Amino acid sequence: MASTNVGEPRKVLENTGDTTSWGIVAHMPYKWLENVPYISGLSAYYNRGENSKVEARYNYDGMPLPNPSATSTDYGIVVTALDDKLTIKVGKYRTEVKNGNLPGGASLIGANQYYIYQLEAWGTSNSLLYLFGHEGLDPNQNWHWNWAMVDDNAWGNPDYDPGKPAFENHPSTAKQRAAIDDWINGLDKQFFENYAIPIDVDAVKAAYATYKSTGDIQPLIDVTKDVFPVGSYTANLSSQNNGTINGIVSNGTIDNTSEGYEIEINYQPTANWNLQINASKTNAYRENLGKPMLDYIDKQWSRLQGPAGDIRLWWGGDRTLRQYYEDNIISAVKFQQESIGFQAPELRPWRFSIITNYKFTEGMLKGFNAGGAWRWQDSQILGYGFKDDLSGLSVEKPIYGEKEGKVDLWFGYNRAITDKIDWRIQLNLRNVGQSNDLVPVSANPDGSVAAVRIVEGMTWALTNTFSF
Repeated sequence: MASTNVGEPRKVLENTGDTTSWGIVAHMPYKWLENVPYISGLSAYYNRGENSKVEARYNYDGMPLPNPSATSTDYGIVVTALDDKLTIKVGKYRTEVKNGNLPGGASLIGANQYYIYQLEAWGTSNSLLYLFGHEGLDPNQNWHWNWAMVDDNAWGNPDYDPGKPAFENHPSTAKQRAAIDDWINGLDKQFFENYAIPIDVDAVKAAYATYKSTGDIQPLIDVTKDVFPVGSYTANLSSQNNGTINGIVSNGTIDNTSEGYEIEINYQPTANWNLQINASKTNAYRENLGKPMLDYIDKQWSRLQGPAGDIRLWWGGDRTLRQYYEDNIISAVKFQQESIGFQAPELRPWRFSIITNYKFTEGMLKGFNAGGAWRWQDSQILGYGFKDDLSGLSVEKPIYGEKEGKVDLWFGYNRAITDKIDWRIQLNLRNVGQSNDLVPVSANPDGSVAAVRIVEGMTWALTNTFSF
């Protein structure tokens, strides 16, 4: 017998702590730069910050999770040149997040993460249905509870009814009874209370012990009648709070690191012309999955390695709970562990933009201005393909999206209406030449699109401004 003991979520958890942030900026004295050609200023900066967030969170076992915290550092230099017409800022940053929220448990473990808590309910429901069927109380559902009949393809054969040698001496019946015994004796009361699974675990265990010692099934019928109505041994036993604990969706934690470089260039070649260039390179990756989550999943998996894992899920010929758990939980966790150190999905590593504006101050175009911008983003990982043996996803087979480039334009005019009132009108065009579209944000392992986002096409805005 194996049990996955869980925590008591109603205990009050107090979290306190201190954070410290500081920074320093150093400027090169102007006198030291007097004889340096072109350079008119040189500065360096360094910032370090700490942050934490008080947040009520629960692990899958019901235990409170520690608060997320982050430490960030960024440093770089700023160079001013060409009589202050040119400024170049180059910086490097690194942010480390500890015990951060998973980007949605479903995003990390998979859409079927509910198996973590629902299998406890379904395994219990099946174990009780098996018992009622073996005691002759549920003859119409022998397709579910009579493994011997299903395994021998002996549908409708009365020789496989409970009490008959073909049933009682069948290896599948022995395996089924061992699974029932291991499952019920391994039930954890606190887990069922945490997830509002409507079974009185202590009462079920006591009634089952009576059944084992006396053969009397009535106590089990009595303590489960709210879930299994008398005469109708079907149930949809499940979490009544949709997998939440105290109204909070249970989850795990993760440690993330993000680091990269940023370059910003501001250049004013003439009094009327401005030019700005920005570029960044980002690398974000996971470093560790939360130990509380991994420990509990390991406990559940260990339990399913025993006879309890032999319980079949949807009918007597279905796959076992062990197999479902491996396919939906273990394989997903293994993939996430294998992805540690790799680039985080949905991240665009490179970004680049250039913005320029020219203002006319004389001649026929006096008062007019015109400008534009080009924004470019690198491709991002949408998902991953299957391993060659189809046993799970492979971090070596990323599926990439498309690079994106967009153009903006604007035209304006400014003039004085009176001595005290200035008027300005400007037309802005965003995403020039683009149309509304759907762009993939995630992909299935076969490369097909799993989810999309709406991309706005070209828009325009005409603004009038009066200043006085």
